[in-house]
Amino acid sequence: YHVSGPDCLDSAECGMFMADVFGLDRALIVPVRSESRPLPARRPAFSCLDPTKAEAILGRRMMAFMDGLRAMKEQEGSRKR
Repeated sequence: YHVSGPDCLDSAECGMFMADVFGLDRALIVPVRSESRPLPARRPAFSCLDPTKAEAILGRRMMAFMDGLRAMKEQEGSRKR
């Protein structure tokens, strides 16, 4: 199965959020349109997943991307102590 959180983000937005949470330079992130990259197959312009069915089956809400990043940073910080 493929499962996602409730967010619908492109790769540049994901990168910006990662930069914000981990204190990285957002200026290094350069958005690129998918049609400018050679891909083995065409990609839809909008391909977000709806987590509703998975949430119902699992009995829990999927975590938002930013919340997941913050949790990841917190877990990483606790390992270094």
